[in-house]
Amino acid sequence: TVFVFGKVWVDSAKSYVSCCVIVKNIERTLFFLPRDKKLAPDGTEIDETVGFTDVYQEFNDDIADRYKIMKFSARRTTKRYAFEVEGIPEDSEYLEVKYSANCPRLPSDMVGKTFSHVFGTSTSSLERLLLQRKLKGPGWLEVKMPQIPNQPMSWCKLEAIVSKPDHITPLTEGNLDPPPLVVLSVSVRTMLNPKTHLHEVLAVTGLVHQDFRVDKVAPKDKYFQNYFCAVTKPHDYMFPYDFKNILKKQDMNVEVCGTERALLGFVVARLQKLDPDVLVGHDISTFDLDVLLHRINACKIPNWSRMGRLRRQVMPKLSFGSKGGFAERTATCGRLVCDVKVSSQELIRCKSYDLTELSKVILKSDRCSISEEDTPEMYSTSNALVSMLNLTLTDSLYTLRIMYELNVMPLALQITNIAGNLMARTLLGGRSERNEYLLLHAFDEKNYICPDKSFEKKQKPMQTAVANEDGEVNTTTTKKGRKKPAYSGGLVLEPKKGFYDKFILLLDFNSLYPSIIQEYNICYTTVNRIPPEDMDKEDVESWVELPDSDLEAGVLPVQIRKLVERRREVKKLMKGLNGDSDQYSQYDIRQKALKLTANSMYGCLGFSHSRFYAKPLAALVTSKGREVSL
Repeated sequence: TVFVFGKVWVDSAKSYVSCCVIVKNIERTLFFLPRDKKLAPDGTEIDETVGFTDVYQEFNDDIADRYKIMKFSARRTTKRYAFEVEGIPEDSEYLEVKYSANCPRLPSDMVGKTFSHVFGTSTSSLERLLLQRKLKGPGWLEVKMPQIPNQPMSWCKLEAIVSKPDHITPLTEGNLDPPPLVVLSVSVRTMLNPKTHLHEVLAVTGLVHQDFRVDKVAPKDKYFQNYFCAVTKPHDYMFPYDFKNILKKQDMNVEVCGTERALLGFVVARLQKLDPDVLVGHDISTFDLDVLLHRINACKIPNWSRMGRLRRQVMPKLSFGSKGGFAERTATCGRLVCDVKVSSQELIRCKSYDLTELSKVILKSDRCSISEEDTPEMYSTSNALVSMLNLTLTDSLYTLRIMYELNVMPLALQITNIAGNLMARTLLGGRSERNEYLLLHAFDEKNYICPDKSFEKKQKPMQTAVANEDGEVNTTTTKKGRKKPAYSGGLVLEPKKGFYDKFILLLDFNSLYPSIIQEYNICYTTVNRIPPEDMDKEDVESWVELPDSDLEAGVLPVQIRKLVERRREVKKLMKGLNGDSDQYSQYDIRQKALKLTANSMYGCLGFSHSRFYAKPLAALVTSKGREVSL
């Protein structure tokens, strides 16, 4: 089951409201590669040719029975393969088996008497839905034969169930504009409890933009329409006696809560009422959400799952110091989380990415801050406490304006539509995943079997046994030393020290690695990555060679060329426009998205945790890069 969250127009309300479509019956799809000869029970090959009926019978009689797969469908199909598993033919026939995702997942290293490999065991239901229905980023969907669920499974205003993925179709005609989004910029003020040594929430502020256009340039003046502010007091502290009177005089709308539990209950209730599509904050993905969820859990706040849009009773297991772990991400399921700290790290260069520095560099504003140690002193007078709330509201405004200035949301939308992944993941960085999905869509369209995603556990530190003077053996744990690079990287010249009082000429290659991949047609489908028998497999640079020049263009160079040409076309359109116009800004956002995607494509070749990791290809690209640089 996959939950698809979005917005839909409701005539009676004359507005767009949140909706959730629950897609059921997404089947697992596996591909079994038949052996040439059958294996005997002892593992030796016997002189008996394998037919597709033999593979089917082994799955039906042995595997389906062992894994309690009661119902499945199978057919003969032709697929292509061009990746790192050895011994797989480039073109071959496979037995394609489909069965319910409710049944167990088969081991990725499974082999049988009649088949040598099985592909697709680790493919998630979400990935299958995106590839099967060709869903490439946010867009309008046509939903056929929707049914109303008996019990609501989400907090959305509207909810529907479809019985199979075929009932969802992306709308490519009509050029419809995306719906307006509700954006909530959140700032959280915390204090470390000296007794429990845990962060506790003292104040939460939020600025709300009710009509944010994700495909347009960010607003220049009207940053938000309304706000909320809630405050409580630390343990063993009291509010100043005239605090509420001061708030009335200054016409501040502040919810004064007697306890932290009341404050958190108010925040959850506001989320229910506002139903924001986007939560914006600085360091929200690694700190603010983590603290809020831990305190909501500790204070036993009902309906905690309103932090997201999926109804749940049991809080996911939270871990202290998880730095935005899986539980924190799933708790906000159905809402986009925009962390301006993460976005800034990708889009600009800065000495520091704390809010003070970002406000100074991007907004040209000096931010006033209060340290956690000084926070208790703000409860000494009403004016000091009001000042703290104003600074917290200002932090919300700075965060919102940074998102606007960097065009984070429009840029994330463009990148996601190019790569075909999830916008929620794009906003949290993850270039590797974006590249993976772009290649997944490209290779799937060419009828290739894509590499399975591996979920490797972190290696434990090495343990060594050391004998002491008494002969007793002590086991000590040592961390592994830093690994040597798997292959030679780019050319780095030692700087020549000295004072230069004349002009220095700076030469920069235009997208060096993407250009090399295109020029030399470097791809999984073109480069031979099987080493000669007398060569060391690990010493890839000694044997990997460029492909023949007369080969058909590979999938990777074609994808990069598309990105580069589309960017060139967009830049041509920009030339005749005024630099201050909205149209120019929209084109600029698009060309940046294309540039970021094209320049990061090389990364999936050399990143060892990527499913498209190919060390020979990465080494070949860097080798040619060093060659052309000298």
